[in-house]
Amino acid sequence: MMPKLTSALLGLHHQHSAFGPAVCLAKRWLSSQLLDDFHVSGKIVELLVANLFLNPEPYDIPVQPQIAFVRFLNLIAYTDWNSTSLIINFNSEMTKEQILETETNFTANRSTLPPLYVVTPYDINPTTWTKISPSLQVLIRMALLARQSLQIIEDVYNNIDSQSDFKVMFTPSTVGYNLIINLKILHLPRRFYTLKNYEFENCENRDQYKKELMTYVKGDNEKVPVTDYDPVQCYLKELRDSYDEFALFFHDTYGGDFIAVLWKPQALVEKDFKVSHLNGRKVIQVDGKPKLVANLDAIIEDFYILGQGLVKSIENLTNRDSA
Repeated sequence: MMPKLTSALLGLHHQHSAFGPAVCLAKRWLSSQLLDDFHVSGKIVELLVANLFLNPEPYDIPVQPQIAFVRFLNLIAYTDWNSTSLIINFNSEMTKEQILETETNFTANRSTLPPLYVVTPYDINPTTWTKISPSLQVLIRMALLARQSLQIIEDVYNNIDSQSDFKVMFTPSTVGYNLIINLKILHLPRRFYTLKNYEFENCENRDQYKKELMTYVKGDNEKVPVTDYDPVQCYLKELRDSYDEFALFFHDTYGGDFIAVLWKPQALVEKDFKVSHLNGRKVIQVDGKPKLVANLDAIIEDFYILGQGLVKSIENLTNRDSA
């Protein structure tokens, strides 16, 4: 299944040179909004952009990646996914009867299907690509961010002489999150991908910045070069594996220097005293009866311990006090 889809996407890029760069823009934008592969897989982004080239109506097929990117934002911002299915019919491999059957199945079983329903001719299961992600909450968040980005584009075009900048739409907002885990810049392997300029933040970073840009010279004691060094992704995986019950974690893969944390509402609800509920919780007395509530202070301390050497500080945005 995957080789066939990859081949179809590659063929689409050879047919339309704007496809590849448009996918890169879309992925970069999503990541800059702290929606990494965990929340929206890269393959889903590729399929959404592919739809713009295979089903461009009422427009012509985009020939510039910027145009395709704007249409991608428009698709995300204004599509009612509850009543819309995307059928990506590569090379017209699906017959009209198969397409009609897919649409009928979507309508009849909508309540049991994922929030985003995308189908290709190569799927073993109709929910192959979106069964796990994105969630309904992420789709709603994407739509909100896309509308804001479209507004920024409109404002820039309508005020050419102003100081407005397209880069604003690739800058994440921390509004709405509970915690910000600030990371040590020198441990970010992709720190030079970001729009931030660390060169001027402080002397230590400026010197290191210049050092990193120098020509590589193999050291006398160097045995094996460091490859696949990405402690942030390892840290994120640990956080998600260990604390998925309590929080969601958001990060910009392309050089992000912080991880945003959002407590899950159900994790903050009091629970009955049971052994199965003890993990990550503490005992309190409610009307003379023992209850369990999330031990947020201890969890935050765990974030520090797991990220020792990588975590610089943790900000508690709930009360604006440093944790």
